[in-house]
Amino acid sequence: MKQKVGFVGVGAIGRPMARNLVQKGFDVVVCDVDRARAGLVAAEIGAGVAAWPADLLPACNLIVIMVPDAPEVEAVCFGERGIAAGGPRDVLVVNTTTMDPARSRAIADRGPRHGFRLLEAPVTRGVAGAEEGRLCYFIGGEAADLERARTVLEAMGTDLRHVGGIGEGLAMKLVHNVISITT
Repeated sequence: MKQKVGFVGVGAIGRPMARNLVQKGFDVVVCDVDRARAGLVAAEIGAGVAAWPADLLPACNLIVIMVPDAPEVEAVCFGERGIAAGGPRDVLVVNTTTMDPARSRAIADRGPRHGFRLLEAPVTRGVAGAEEGRLCYFIGGEAADLERARTVLEAMGTDLRHVGGIGEGLAMKLVHNVISITT
């Protein structure tokens, strides 16, 4: 049986990431604040569609998030129809959004009370890397959570760099951004 993966945020980078998952044999259900876009992407790539993050549960025990910034990640996780509203589950949330490491730690601290664990995996190589399936991740979180997400991450990227705990993956991504901009 195929692993069912929820994917929240199918914009410029999220769309090809979700497509790569489908092409690698995952059963993907997409969700986006723009429901029309979610429906179009789902039809285009052969995925299911959910109206709200909570609707991804209980079918998906791994959910990837690729949204603009921390407020959107917080809404996906804890909003009125967010993942937490789906009830207690054993869900792994893989956040690929670049955001403030302190806010990531706060989400990770609250998550277990709502049935999910967080693994941060912000990406580099942009839209082209997403299109080509060669994203690089700076991963922060528990090694066991990385192992649980490994096949999903490898379906979308080529380089998984586990740099430490929650907050450290994002800190390394921000350092990478500064170096990239200044050199």
